[in-house]
Amino acid sequence: MKHNSVLKTLLNPLTNTLLTTIAASTLLFGCTQQPEETVVVLETTLGDIELLLYEDTPLHKANFIDKVESGYWNGRTFNRVISNFMIQCGYEQTENTVEPEIHFPKYIHTRGILGMGRSREDLLSNSEQFYIEWGKTFDDATLDRTQERLDRETNGTVKLTDEIRETYKTTAGSPHLDGQFTIFGEVRSGLDVVEAIQAVPTDSTDTPLTDVTIIKAYIKK
Repeated sequence: MKHNSVLKTLLNPLTNTLLTTIAASTLLFGCTQQPEETVVVLETTLGDIELLLYEDTPLHKANFIDKVESGYWNGRTFNRVISNFMIQCGYEQTENTVEPEIHFPKYIHTRGILGMGRSREDLLSNSEQFYIEWGKTFDDATLDRTQERLDRETNGTVKLTDEIRETYKTTAGSPHLDGQFTIFGEVRSGLDVVEAIQAVPTDSTDTPLTDVTIIKAYIKK
């Protein structure tokens, strides 16, 4: 018994030191480890666009990845294009939806954001449609009118703060969409391609006169 007590006395400090070292290592290396980024490449007839998908919109991210991996976007055209506003791809439908994951004011509709369209009056996203924002800059008078519109459409729940207003005065976007559509990513590279697409000639229904097609969509490794 005496030998066991001596051995226990000797081992306890060593064990405690070892556990402390393991815990410290876990904190140092485990907690600082960032999730791997998910980037989707859209090969289009006008060039490549790389899209970074956000981690805090998991439902929209998963839906988009599923569409990419199934080849759903391959061969689709940007069927709605509005100069100085946005480019859109996908179907207008009401059945296949995704629950909203709106993080306003963390994400606002500045140039290059990736959002999911809506085909209903509620905030459910259309799982078969996405858009990329282009937009324009705004002055104070236009932002005042935009706030009035937002008050009507959101029952006063979406407010353009001074900081957000300043952003839209210097960075192009579409503030009237804020708080009403889920933003789930952004353009990592290829804004010049988005610019080229939003500038193509269209008919009275905002359909490009010449198809702009997604040749292939894939996850960048």
